[in-house]
Amino acid sequence: VERFDRQAVSRRNQLVLHVRHDAPDFRTTADHPAWARFSTGLTGTESVLLISAPSGSGRQWFAQSWSGDRDDRIVHVRDDARTSHLGDGSTAGSLSEAFETHLAEAPAESAGQRRLAIILDSPTIDWAVLASHDWRLVRVPDLLLSVDEIVALREHSAPAHSRPEDDHDPHTAAAELHRLTGGFLEPTLLLIRAPSALARAQESMLPYLSHWIDMQHNGWEMAKSAFLEPITSPTLSAFFREIHGEPPLIEDLVAAGFLVPDEDGTPFMPDLIRRCLKALVRQNDHA
Repeated sequence: VERFDRQAVSRRNQLVLHVRHDAPDFRTTADHPAWARFSTGLTGTESVLLISAPSGSGRQWFAQSWSGDRDDRIVHVRDDARTSHLGDGSTAGSLSEAFETHLAEAPAESAGQRRLAIILDSPTIDWAVLASHDWRLVRVPDLLLSVDEIVALREHSAPAHSRPEDDHDPHTAAAELHRLTGGFLEPTLLLIRAPSALARAQESMLPYLSHWIDMQHNGWEMAKSAFLEPITSPTLSAFFREIHGEPPLIEDLVAAGFLVPDEDGTPFMPDLIRRCLKALVRQNDHA
């Protein structure tokens, strides 16, 4: 069993690495596809960009988009991490440790301001630590690609043979992809480059969704909602009366990225996320 688990983890890691190395030139020459939408709300005075989102959403690329041509420090806060430097990023065990250890090391701009991008593995935030900083928070919905952003991503990264002339128009194809992935960057990129690779896309999502569930309040109750259709406040209440646990709120499911607004603003659970959450719930509690 242990050997099987190690092999499964190895295969998942290989899949994730395969996806993250797609279109490397595009990632180094362009901003994250959702950056333009988010950046319109920035004032330009922010010294800290705080990103609370799971892996698979393009959070590192998003942090690099904020940095632009500057050499801003990017720190990944992980509960199990000791402070270390990993390639173009660093790790810390807490938000306060990230500031204490890395802000002083961050290069200063001409005005003397030091900037830091911090990636959190958890939605739990130590607000007191942020009190003396000019910060801006990035949550999962800020990173999830819209249909129009998927259209633009396909134009830059899809190989020509994957877009036959008799295929759907770009907007329809992007809308179908959005219904599948919810705009999560990694599976979206994978399916743009290999449209038939649904099994690979699901495998690539399982590790980071599993970790993200563990970080949520009532995370496994959120995951159980994947067995419900439609997902509304009344159906959630009725569903959880029949099983056990506390029904999650629609807004919490949206904030976690498990429900995604469609083009009309109606929240839905993307097909790949539903498949992954069902698989993880069965794995966690078969009954």
